Amino acid sequence: MDRAVFGVLAPLVQKDLALSSSQLGLAFSLFFIGYTASVMVGGWLVDRFSAHRVLLISMTCWSILCGLTAAVWGFASLLVVRSLFGIAESPWQPGASKILAKLFGRERFASAYGLQGAGNPIGAALSGPIAGLSAAAFGWRIGFVVVASFGILWVIAWLISGIGRDSKTQPEKTIESAMPVDGRGTGFSWRSLASPTVVASALCMMGTTYLLTFFLTWFPSYLSSQLGLSLKLMSVVVVLPWILGACGIAIGGLVSDWLGRKLGNVMRGRKTVLITCLSGAALGVVALPFVRSPVISMILMSLSLGLNYLAGGNIFALIVDSGESKHLGSVISTLVMIGNLCGIAAPYVTGLLIQYGGGYAVAFLVTAALVSGSALAIALLLREQARPSA
Repeated sequence: MDRAVFGVLAPLVQKDLALSSSQLGLAFSLFFIGYTASVMVGGWLVDRFSAHRVLLISMTCWSILCGLTAAVWGFASLLVVRSLFGIAESPWQPGASKILAKLFGRERFASAYGLQGAGNPIGAALSGPIAGLSAAAFGWRIGFVVVASFGILWVIAWLISGIGRDSKTQPEKTIESAMPVDGRGTGFSWRSLASPTVVASALCMMGTTYLLTFFLTWFPSYLSSQLGLSLKLMSVVVVLPWILGACGIAIGGLVSDWLGRKLGNVMRGRKTVLITCLSGAALGVVALPFVRSPVISMILMSLSLGLNYLAGGNIFALIVDSGESKHLGSVISTLVMIGNLCGIAAPYVTGLLIQYGGGYAVAFLVTAALVSGSALAIALLLREQARPSA
């Protein structure tokens, strides 16, 4: 909710602060710059201190900064708040993974992680009507304050629950131990990063992250400025894509596992799911510039986002199933970094395309090209010599 609210209220923020499209795009990107710059520090804090405590402090700062967005007075102050916002989020992924691995172990970690991941699109779905309707009634600044209050409520519940509070002193399972790891080495290896499977996974990460970030940041503004949707209606209709996204990430691993058993090869099952879903997502996006109906636009984007999430949930599984898992930590860290860099680039590049490069139509086509390129990379580079399914 905290991350998605800025995309919902961006048209009002842009108008009130007199921001150009490129300035708004930079404001979107600053979140990912702050996140990327501090993600390694966030992971170190989780290892050094209690994951429960780090998440508590992270979410407190995150929610306060969401509320402080209501106090910005211009472009410079908005950039500062957005940068700090990204820094505050950086511990959440390693912290949540550490607690889940400890509580559920290797047998149930993947299922727990998938359900946890579904919280992202569900939160984004809730932020639309909550922030949009609040802003429509009381102004965009109140919309940020309302969403921030939900974060503070989470902090209180987390403090009372004590989940993961002893995660520093209890024996902990890391992500690596929660997944099957082949080989004896666990250090960094340039050779592992240069393997076709990792390169294909990295390109896939670029496409899926670019599409997700584009939708998160610019699509609400497109509905408002180009298709004439009111803030009230726009804040409600954007719920549908996030619901499909939540379903996609929750069932993506289950679908590819089932297909791998049917085909007799786990990697072939994941490859089939990735190519099919990414191609479908790209087709949905490429059709958007030719549609003037808000309803059809929402249906197309909903299907694209759902397919994108269904595909994206299988990327890390590719590394484990390919035999690259002996360097799991370095490889996955690299993929996460690549995704964050695309998160930095996507909103700013989109803003430049809208302002100088031909408008939203070109931005849609560029997004579709990157997603279809990801499908092509999977088709051409991904090896199927993974272990057969049991």
